[in-house]
Amino acid sequence: MPYLFGQLQDEKTAALICKRLGDRGITAQYTRANDGSIGLFVDKEEEFVLAHDIYRVSVGMPPKFEIPKETIEMAKIPFGLLTKGIILVCVSISILMWIGDASVIRSTLLISKYTQGLDEILNEGQWWRLFTPALVHFGIMHILFNMLWFKSLGSMIEFTRGKYFFAGLILVSAVFSNLFQWWFKGPSFGGMSGVVYSLLGFIWMVKTFNPKEEFSLPKQDVYMMIGWFVLCLTGLLGPIANFAHAGGLFVGMVAGIFCGIQSSEEYRIVDVLKYVSASIVVIIGTIFVELTFNL
Repeated sequence: MPYLFGQLQDEKTAALICKRLGDRGITAQYTRANDGSIGLFVDKEEEFVLAHDIYRVSVGMPPKFEIPKETIEMAKIPFGLLTKGIILVCVSISILMWIGDASVIRSTLLISKYTQGLDEILNEGQWWRLFTPALVHFGIMHILFNMLWFKSLGSMIEFTRGKYFFAGLILVSAVFSNLFQWWFKGPSFGGMSGVVYSLLGFIWMVKTFNPKEEFSLPKQDVYMMIGWFVLCLTGLLGPIANFAHAGGLFVGMVAGIFCGIQSSEEYRIVDVLKYVSASIVVIIGTIFVELTFNL
């Protein structure tokens, strides 16, 4: 049974569409109706979507946008309790900074004070400062960007790995990325972006080493986030905590490689070496670019 995927008036255009489909291995034909219109047909139902898209483009219409299946599956994931809690804390801190004395909050939550070194503060028992800079944001766009990504990525990991694993990953990635940023640039930074990049790296690597993993990110999301990482690294967007981004991505990739291997039926050691090397390149590359060009 032939399937009608388009109608038009011009026979040359109809022939061209059929040729384009033929180049893709799809047999299509056209017939002229009594009213003079030309109908375009394919023989198989599974060829209809591609044929219709090529028809739309050929007559000047945009191709139909299809939501990636990964995005559809992600939308089904429930909003995790721990994910909600951390977002609520971050938003509450931002509101307090906007309506109150932001300097008091910064001096309490950032990794160290300008008048004291990190060792002095840790000797005083203020260990929370290793984590809490991740909860502090500077401006509406800063917190909006981080919380939207944290909600999507965090809910996925909390749902698939459980809240205790998720909490541990947040803690380790926040502390490592904060210390990495502080070591090279000092205490004036904040935000959840280091953790967000850790969650990205984790999900990316788990799916890479275990294709059977239930949930994953659309490839364009991964490319966009890596592109944003590189753009921030150029310095064109002003002062950004690039060391925190790199530190978080490193932690997430290493954790994801390990968990992906653990849950995978088979993997190649060459792939392990390749992606471990890539995570190290992220660290070394960030140090080189920041200290060479963004002093």
